[in-house]
Amino acid sequence: MSVAFYTRDAVDSKTTAFCLLFALHGSHPGTCNLSLNVVDPDERLEISLQSCTLKVSPANTLLNALDSLAGVSYKVA
Repeated sequence: MSVAFYTRDAVDSKTTAFCLLFALHGSHPGTCNLSLNVVDPDERLEISLQSCTLKVSPANTLLNALDSLAGVSYKVA
């Protein structure tokens, strides 16, 4: 499963999308690998991270929670 953060707001806000993602992982542990892509279109910067320890279960509840995060998109592959 790949999760992309497309705006600076998703990374800079007080309750960052990163923190929310880790909280979501706690309630959706699984066996699917998780990769993160942080994209700043203004700076034309993209950082790709592959988690070695966080694995998730891409259940509908997790996908719905990701849908509710501003500046975040995901792909299940």
